[in-house]
Amino acid sequence: MDSCGKLRRLIDVRTAASVVIASMMGAGIFTTSGFIARDTGSPSIVLALWLVGGVIALAGALSYAELGAAMPRAGGEYVYLREAYGPAVAYLSGWTSFFIGFSGAIAAALLGLTAYAGHFVPEIKDSPVAHKLVALVALWLLTLVHLLRTPRGGAIQRILTGATVAGIALLVAAGFLAGRGSFANFATSASAHGSATVSLIFVLYAYSGWNAASYIAGEIRDPAANLPRALVAGTAIVTILYVSLNALYAYALPINAMSGELAVAEKAAVALFGGVAASAIMILLILAIAASAVRACTTQWRRIGRSRALSRGSIRAAACLRML
Repeated sequence: MDSCGKLRRLIDVRTAASVVIASMMGAGIFTTSGFIARDTGSPSIVLALWLVGGVIALAGALSYAELGAAMPRAGGEYVYLREAYGPAVAYLSGWTSFFIGFSGAIAAALLGLTAYAGHFVPEIKDSPVAHKLVALVALWLLTLVHLLRTPRGGAIQRILTGATVAGIALLVAAGFLAGRGSFANFATSASAHGSATVSLIFVLYAYSGWNAASYIAGEIRDPAANLPRALVAGTAIVTILYVSLNALYAYALPINAMSGELAVAEKAAVALFGGVAASAIMILLILAIAASAVRACTTQWRRIGRSRALSRGSIRAAACLRML
């Protein structure tokens, strides 16, 4: 930000795409596939749902790419709602995101991060106070990095996201090349205990975050060109990783062994490589959650707050709402 309070355009397309990937890749891909397997009873339907979810997310990313290119200002949907429906709707949306949407996501993700860290440091898991304290320390330390200087935060974002993507790609490649799985598992079936429509909700939740780069549009260099590239590239990369991971789960486990499993990624890794693989999965989970919760959520949260603060329409909207 310069001396006049205007955001400087320091973020390149790689960092913007990293924000998208980090926002999308949380714990969902490592934990929801077991419930989808229980509801559908078919590996092919599980894979189809993850592919459909990716197509829906890509359609959303393309829509936001058009909006962001036309209105390249920080704030995401707050800016778009303000222009389309007026300041009152944008005002309500901004405060909802500020107090519920991002705050809840940050809290849940960081508590999850410390729970997984307890795999390596049991004292964290055994003490509720330590559990919350570590989550708070992680939040403030990594938020501080982004308050200091955007390029430094961008470098950390690229490192965290790159490590997560590389780790998942390595896991998938090693699983199919050297893991103790079977392609016969793709033909297994089990009784379905739900519906594919309901399962798609789990999938879409795991894909949420595809709009992340729009929140920092005011800081992206050449946003008309780079914002669409970041949104589409980030969403496409995550779709490929998600479908590949679920194919690996199906390769590692028959559908009845996946069914209802929360820690399906850990169970699949153990089946493919043995018990030592559980630690590798925990590290991947920690990297994914750290990249998602701390960079993407705190960055988006701050940009919405700034856009709302600079909008004179928010003051008028608040006055209108008090009259209702």
